[in-house]
Amino acid sequence: MDASEGRATRSDPAPPPERLHRPDPPEFGDLSQFFNPFLPHFVRDALTGGGEVWVTRDAGRVDGLLLYHDTERVGSIFTRSRSRAEELRGLHQPGAIFSEFPLTPSVEVYSVWETQAATVIREHRYAHPVRGALRTDLPEVGRLLRETYGRFDPRWLEVAFLPGTRCLVIEVGGQIAGAGWVSVAGREGRLYSLTVRPRFRRVGVGTDLWYARTAWAARSGATRVISEISEQNVPSMQIAERGGMRRIGALYLSRTPGAPQVRGAPQLGQTLSVTSMRLPQ
Repeated sequence: MDASEGRATRSDPAPPPERLHRPDPPEFGDLSQFFNPFLPHFVRDALTGGGEVWVTRDAGRVDGLLLYHDTERVGSIFTRSRSRAEELRGLHQPGAIFSEFPLTPSVEVYSVWETQAATVIREHRYAHPVRGALRTDLPEVGRLLRETYGRFDPRWLEVAFLPGTRCLVIEVGGQIAGAGWVSVAGREGRLYSLTVRPRFRRVGVGTDLWYARTAWAARSGATRVISEISEQNVPSMQIAERGGMRRIGALYLSRTPGAPQVRGAPQLGQTLSVTSMRLPQ
């Protein structure tokens, strides 16, 4: 009610979602339980990799974020409002969307993990040498991702050379056996897009890349690291559990009819499951 005149007033309708085209995103508030420090990285990396970035605003404040890539037809939504999540979800039909809300009847649940284990980095003995990817490695890394996931935009590989981000690889017999990405935002680190060729699985490649990326994050100033792991990816969950991680929450993958099967392709927002570990100060 209008206090001065005693009659109801109609609020202005919320503006429609706005597509961003610049890598310098606006200030984001509290949009996620897990990923707030990384939202500027997500926007930068999505635009670098040829993806779309959409935001919604309330009184000028960003209250919703959608990252989407048409090649993979997969994206992520970050918001504290279910109605905003549903609004952003409607921008791409069909498609598969990760969110902290279940948005369609077809939903898969993914676990969120956490640990305080600070000694796992020092205790690990590497079975394979790990190094940072070079630009000359990108064609083979691209082939690895395409063989594993099918749909893939090679522009996304440039993310590996942006500030605060690194791609680590293991080479066996002159061939890239596995690759994984790590990024750091302030005191927060993130491991993502771990991919291992089938013939090199269960021989320690994934484990070495997990520890090496965690160590890189620690040397870059991170005191906490998060990582998305599909609940169907049992070997990666076992690595996380051996590092002392525990489940603390859940994320949701929502699909509409006709959406592609998600197999962990490295689209920025594909937050499958989150693990967290504390690193030495």
